[in-house]
Formats: sequence, structure tokens, C-alpha cells
Amino acid sequence: MRARCHFNLAGFLYYFGNEIERPIREYQEAATIQIDLVKRFPDIPEYKQNLKSSCNNLWTILEVFRTSKARVDSDEKWDGEQWYRIARLFAVVSNALSDEKMAYSERAMVLLEQAISVGFTTAENVSHLSNDSDFDPLRNREDFQQLMKSFPNLPNATATPIQRTTSSQH
Repeated sequence: MRARCHFNLAGFLYYFGNEIERPIREYQEAATIQIDLVKRFPDIPEYKQNLKSSCNNLWTILEVFRTSKARVDSDEKWDGEQWYRIARLFAVVSNALSDEKMAYSERAMVLLEQAISVGFTTAENVSHLSNDSDFDPLRNREDFQQLMKSFPNLPNATATPIQRTTSSQH
């Protein structure tokens, strides 16, 4: 079944070609609706399964996109805000699917690092991240805490990128 899913996703990606944002956006929208269903009807296992399926498909597409030459050659250059929104989605899913919290939290962290690596580093961005309640499921994680410590104190939000400190600079 898993091989069939990857085959279908590969066909999906081939069909859309450089329009990679469209299937990502569609899976994001589906997952957002499914999160609401899981919260409203937690005793219906099909809703949780549908959410898992959408997120797993989204993750597969993101991994292909994140690590492939197609992203580099694509006309659709992704900025930190786009990666941040998807990281936030996975953080929310980690809370909605408590039985798989660790897996979705890990994915959220990978995507958050991706956001930061492509420029989600302004004081305004970091301030928003530090106050975004959707990331509450990640706040007790060591890697999330280290990530937040890698930015200097933020007296006020500006649009100027912040220089992160690395662990060797602490």
C-alpha cells in the first residue's frame, strides 16, 4: 500500500511539474479542515486517519521539493514565510494526533529550520514565532528551545534580519 501511495504521489508530482505549490497548497488546505474535524469529533478514527494520510502525503511532497533540483530550478522560490506556515501546520497536527506527536513534532522542527535557513530571521519573524501559540506543542522540546536561544533578545520587532548565534558562540 505504501509503495502505491508513493507511486501515486510521484505521478501527481510529475503531472504538476514545476507547479509544485499547487499540490502542497491542496494538502495544506485538506489538513487544516481535517484538524478541525479531529478536534470536533475526536472519537471518529476515520478523521484521524484522513489527517495522517494528508500530512504524510504532504510530507512526502515537501521532502521531494525540499531536497530536489526541482526546487532550485522552480520559478516558485519559497521564502521563509511559506516554510513557516507549513511548520506551524505540522506543530498543530502534533497536538491533534497525540499518539504520533513525536513524529509530527520532528517534521515541524525540520520545516522550521528550513524556514530559518531561507530567511525567516527578521526580529518581527522571530518575535512572531516566540509568541505563536500554534507552536506551543514544541516549546518543551530541547531543539526548539535551542533554536529560540540562538537568536539574541528582541527588544522590538523590526524587518532587519537577525544574526543567529551558533552553539559554539554561546
